[in-house]
Amino acid sequence: MPDNAFIVELSNYFRTIVAHLTKEWNKRMVDNLNFTQTKMLSLLDANGPMKASRLAEELCMTSGALTGIADKLIASDHIVRERDENDRRVVYVRITEKGRRALKEVRVRQKETLSLVFKI
Repeated sequence: MPDNAFIVELSNYFRTIVAHLTKEWNKRMVDNLNFTQTKMLSLLDANGPMKASRLAEELCMTSGALTGIADKLIASDHIVRERDENDRRVVYVRITEKGRRALKEVRVRQKETLSLVFKI
């Protein structure tokens, strides 16, 4: 069984790293996109249009939480909602060209952030 002191120390290091990454991430935000919004854009870019319910599941959030995040990304023209032509109850979410451009810039800045934090 692992030494409890080691686990506590490892946990403290982890929190410090996450706090530092978050601070640097926030300095380098693109279009004021937070981590969750960026993850949503990344999923949509990789998978194409997704049902809102599946997107919420992939992001480990409720559909209500997804709606709030999606509304902000729609307002900023990073994503759009589209209804299924055959079943109007089904809603798909799709990344826009502006969303793709922002995601590309985010990825560049992510590399810069990781390089800075980990001195790579």
